[in-house]
Amino acid sequence: MSLNRVRNFIDIFLGDRFNLNLYSDEFILFMDDIVNKNLRDETLVRRKWDGEILFIGDLHGDYYSLEQVAKIIREKEYLTIFLGDYVDRGEYSLETLMGAILLKYFYKDRVILLRGNHEDININTYYGFATDLINRYGKYWKNIYNIVFKKIYLKLSIAVEIETDGGKIFAVHGGIPNPIPSIKDIEKLPREDPIKNPILLQLLWNDPLENIDEYMPSDRGEGIYYFGKEIFNKFVEENNYKIFIRAHQAVENGYKEIFNKKLYSIFTCRYYKIQPTILEVNQKLETNPIKLK
Repeated sequence: MSLNRVRNFIDIFLGDRFNLNLYSDEFILFMDDIVNKNLRDETLVRRKWDGEILFIGDLHGDYYSLEQVAKIIREKEYLTIFLGDYVDRGEYSLETLMGAILLKYFYKDRVILLRGNHEDININTYYGFATDLINRYGKYWKNIYNIVFKKIYLKLSIAVEIETDGGKIFAVHGGIPNPIPSIKDIEKLPREDPIKNPILLQLLWNDPLENIDEYMPSDRGEGIYYFGKEIFNKFVEENNYKIFIRAHQAVENGYKEIFNKKLYSIFTCRYYKIQPTILEVNQKLETNPIKLK
């Protein structure tokens, strides 16, 4: 597959995405080839990085935000971490997921794609992506889902640990499971339906809560928890993490810092009438929220 061909697909995504025939067999085979050859990162990705790092929160089909992210990472050599939830809710779920994967293909190790709780067909059935596929592909949607999208979901990484001059960063879509797992537990997680594994489920679904110390059942559903400051401190201290970055919540203004500025929540989707925001982190672990248009 030529680099020019990949550039052409990316240029179309960055320009007039509607010129790309998302219904064509060629496109489906192209994306399947990219998935097979390029989504090979570990369940827990470990990286050393000596430059700036960019974290992208929930996109939920917000292709306009993804376009801006793509232009930013073209202009500067970031390590870019997508924190999951590419699909559902928004108008352009398919374009957003495919665009993120094309960026992974083009920038290789400079882009890491994590799984969110919406990278799950059970959730897609209720929040829009399955309906989008049905509308686009009709009776063939389930076959296409199994050939391409199920494979994508199972190949996405779950968490990332980044070593910088200022210390280590941990990033995941959701939060810290109950009970606290070891890093080895996270490394060994099978890539499967989250409902089958409580650690995986909670890494994708759990949320922090400022006014508790330990755990509290979440209103998101059975087996999901809020975690408090004591749990957070124990997890980061045991693993020598300086900061923890996650997504998952539609935080006001697209950005929130809690627990003595050690935990950051990022949201990059405009569909909640929230200013879509990404987070830049430098080698001193100084943070810079960047507001998208």
